[in-house]
Amino acid sequence: MDNIFDLLAKKGKEGIEGVREDLALQLTTAEGGVLSPESLEPIIVELVRKLSPLVAGITVVQSNGKTHEFNKRTALPEAYYEGENAATPSSNSTYARVAVPLKIIHAKGGVTGFQQAASKKFVDSFVKEMSGSAQSMAWAIEFGVMWGNATADQYQFDGADVYISTNRLDKNAVISLRFLDDMIDPILNAGVVDRSTLAFYLSPQMLSKISTLQTEARIPVDKVKYAGGLEMQSYRGIPLVPTSFTRPTSQMSAPVLADGGTSGAMVTAGTYRYKIAAVTTFGEQWISDETTITLSAGQNQCDVSWTAVTGARLYKIYRTVNGGAADTEKYLTTVAAKTYDGSGSITGNNTSYKDGAADSVITASVDYPLDFTNKDEVIFLLDLDASKSIEIAGLRNQQGEQVKNLIQMLPLARTKDVEEFLLVSYLALVYKGDIFNAMLRRVRVA
Repeated sequence: MDNIFDLLAKKGKEGIEGVREDLALQLTTAEGGVLSPESLEPIIVELVRKLSPLVAGITVVQSNGKTHEFNKRTALPEAYYEGENAATPSSNSTYARVAVPLKIIHAKGGVTGFQQAASKKFVDSFVKEMSGSAQSMAWAIEFGVMWGNATADQYQFDGADVYISTNRLDKNAVISLRFLDDMIDPILNAGVVDRSTLAFYLSPQMLSKISTLQTEARIPVDKVKYAGGLEMQSYRGIPLVPTSFTRPTSQMSAPVLADGGTSGAMVTAGTYRYKIAAVTTFGEQWISDETTITLSAGQNQCDVSWTAVTGARLYKIYRTVNGGAADTEKYLTTVAAKTYDGSGSITGNNTSYKDGAADSVITASVDYPLDFTNKDEVIFLLDLDASKSIEIAGLRNQQGEQVKNLIQMLPLARTKDVEEFLLVSYLALVYKGDIFNAMLRRVRVA
């Protein structure tokens, strides 16, 4: 990844010196006061897009309020084979009205007066803090687009991991080109004609492996244009976009299990196995080791607890049916990693869940966990066509005014010897067509 300061350079200037000049000029204009948000926001937004390749390719539209409503087409008009003078019956597309609430993302930063005086380069300190906050915003938005879960955490929006169900594939094998075909073909069959709106999102390690497979199969490794004019390697004309959000990097400790009560639907005194995975900013991590419990007589619920993982945003819990064999856990539920007060402020870590789900929930589940030993990872294939698949909506400030940029900078009043700022984004992720997207789980490079 490019140096973060280099990414800030805009408006025809090269290198960090150009950014320093811009910021210094704004400081002079403001006579040492708050820097101009209007001038800084385009730079911040561009940095966020550079750090967030998926967001960079998604169309951004304005919302009409706290909830964004849109029409989701569920059927096309009917076409008929008829005679020359036939009375053609009228037909129309059918639509479903869908509403998604806007969510709020914040990043706060500042530079102390002492730091300014000590460094003698206020702009350097300010740029450093600003770029760090912008990076945090970029990662938070990218996480939400891929892994967010509004049911588990009301302050998140649902991401691709929640929306994609039709083309949700599990391979449990080393990647092959056939697996990529299995992702592409259903989407093309669903009516996608222009492949330029499609993009794979995968780890750099997976990209290297796929490039090797194409070379071995004598398939040309062409480069195609992606958002922002970037050139990416491709497969079947679809760009392969490297990202840090699809390959796990850590494994959490095993959960602790205990009798949970008598109000559930689990088999009384049944034997169950559990594993748990943290979902951090960079996606679902490798699954923990397994823990087993035999519930006491009369008990049909299980209390599941774990040690909080630094950086976790969600936790995915996997479980067997009663008497299930070792390592046969399937997805049970997702829970929030944080607790909140009534205003939505974070109050601490969530480290427990009471499970009482019937075995039928596990039987119907389709997801197996990502294994640490195999170094499993995932691949997304997303259609970025805003008319039928994905777009970002929202971008209004506290006064309800439309905001032109993906992120807005709010200067904060000085109540102490700190020059503070707040980066804000009000947005909703809109998924209009599940069938135009795909997710491939449990694939690996070796």
